[in-house]
Amino acid sequence: MAPGSGTRSILNSIPTEILREIALSVDTASDTSALCRTSKLLSVIATPVLYRHLYLDSVEKTLGCFDALSKNAKCHDYVRSVRVAIYTSDGDYVPSDVIFPLESVLRTLRNLQHLYLRLPDFDDRFLIIFATLTLPSLLTFSSPHTGSFSPLLSSFVNRHPHLTHLDLLSPWTVRRPDADNADFKLPLLHLPCLRCFRGCALYGQSLVVHLRTLVRADIWDAPPATDLDALLAALADATTPGTPFTLAFLWDGPLTALFAPLAAHLPHTSALATGPFQHPAPELTQEDIDTIAGALEALCGLASFDFANAAGTSGGHTVREDCAALTKWSMHCPSLITSRLHSRNWACVKGKWVLVQ
Repeated sequence: MAPGSGTRSILNSIPTEILREIALSVDTASDTSALCRTSKLLSVIATPVLYRHLYLDSVEKTLGCFDALSKNAKCHDYVRSVRVAIYTSDGDYVPSDVIFPLESVLRTLRNLQHLYLRLPDFDDRFLIIFATLTLPSLLTFSSPHTGSFSPLLSSFVNRHPHLTHLDLLSPWTVRRPDADNADFKLPLLHLPCLRCFRGCALYGQSLVVHLRTLVRADIWDAPPATDLDALLAALADATTPGTPFTLAFLWDGPLTALFAPLAAHLPHTSALATGPFQHPAPELTQEDIDTIAGALEALCGLASFDFANAAGTSGGHTVREDCAALTKWSMHCPSLITSRLHSRNWACVKGKWVLVQ
């Protein structure tokens, strides 16, 4: 018997589905790569698993993976998600020679569905990646862009109308690139199938969702001077009235300013989380409690309400005070059953609010 023939016969007797489950159960990419080198049969089965999800957390790993892809065109069709998340210490620098390999490889990934790009100095130099890039199968895109606004990024988003999830955290403010430095509006983002958005208020206000499929929006670090009516009206136009909607809104603006426009534009909100982005948990006055209660009357389907918990402390608010506030709010909004108020978790049990772990 030839050397290794027994092993080959054993592998050939195992159903392909089971061998693929074995490949999927391997913990690390390096172990999957080793499995690919075990035999030709396992290489055929495990290689698509190896390249299906690419997680690249260093410059060296990113360039090495791109080099391997450039040498094996067959592997391009296996890739479904790419996550480039390079974390460096203060003062470290991601070299510009990552830019063109990244753009060149992405252009070949016609089955790519999920793309996440996070580079510590992801500034204007890297925006050239998006100049003409089109990914025909892309469904989710996430990029914490730290540079100034560029129309290249908005143009890239608009070339992908099938996006269901979009994550754009910057810019906090937008300035014209010309000498007068006057404020201007972002281009509209036409995403007819968008379901979830996370990002800054300026991008949220630019959303146009023709099929009104948006069911969740997370607005982080909005400027205190955000035009709440314009933002919430844009989000309302992107949703279907009557369909449960989830909103998270973290900002350091006026404490209760969100509630009246929210009740006017998005009464079908079923879950709401709001509070400061960086500041300590604010003091709730009786006037604040009454203002919120009045707005909650319009939110007849609100089931979950998280308020002022971003700082992670109770801010001096007693359990008794918070229980009284929740009792008043649930009188105006009977659908309310869970809450996180000043970093404490509450549940309404048989009409009474109790602390839960």
